[in-house]
Amino acid sequence: LRGSEAKLYDYLTGYLGGPPVYVEKHGHPRLRARHFAAAIGPQERDEWMLCFRRALDETIDNEKLREIIWPPVERLALHMQNRE
Repeated sequence: LRGSEAKLYDYLTGYLGGPPVYVEKHGHPRLRARHFAAAIGPQERDEWMLCFRRALDETIDNEKLREIIWPPVERLALHMQNRE
């Protein structure tokens, strides 16, 4: 998973307001297009957000930082939903 971890780090760096590292290395992520083959409805979206929230809570001690990171992650999850 090392490659996936690095790509996620690069993507989140840019998505959360840092330099566009992912775009510079790999081009536009086209996340929604790449995931469109997967049915992502409310249940899948909510389960992904639950996993992400748990990962934040387990890896980031600073509550304020978690509060800053969460809203853009939530917007991303809502954007990725492609089924009702």
